Amino acid sequence: MALSNLTRACGSQLPPGTELDLYFTLEEELAAWPDTQWQVTTDASGTPVQGDLKRIGEAFDFTGAGTDLGFWRKVKILVDTGNVRDLIEGEVGGLTVRSRLDFFIQGMNAEALEWGDELMSYSGCIIAMVPLKGGEYVVLGNQANPCFVESGEGGSGAGTGDRVGHQYTLVCNTGFMPMLYDADTLGIDITPEA
Repeated sequence: MALSNLTRACGSQLPPGTELDLYFTLEEELAAWPDTQWQVTTDASGTPVQGDLKRIGEAFDFTGAGTDLGFWRKVKILVDTGNVRDLIEGEVGGLTVRSRLDFFIQGMNAEALEWGDELMSYSGCIIAMVPLKGGEYVVLGNQANPCFVESGEGGSGAGTGDRVGHQYTLVCNTGFMPMLYDADTLGIDITPEA
């Protein structure tokens, strides 16, 4: 891979933050990891464009996942609490990228608390997808390097103005910047396999 030019048109807005819906699935429910847009274009004898190595080019395939499995679970987060962070770590000559996803689940009701237990029990098996306010869907983790729950903290709040619920952080270490998914074109399967 050659080092490319990178330009951005003046006047294009880059709104910070994520949308309110997060999506989660389990690495074991995927039939295989989808090809990049670069691979899809090359296989069709086309000419890939810059960025195609970071674009997932096929829909996620849950074939064979089993009854009531094989789908993206949708979770609502508190507004302005979602954040994707990519940190380059390591010594010169041995750099890697560790990605983190921060989000807040509102409430101390039984459903929110049970969901927190489920999240912890599937730590190390999670693939996360989050829509950014700019329209991109960022995919964190893959089948070989799923996300782990790095931290979580929250509670009932002590007084006026305190948030009620839990702040979570997922971390994954694929070694590279995260992938993007064109959900508008490829879709998001939120229906369990029958």
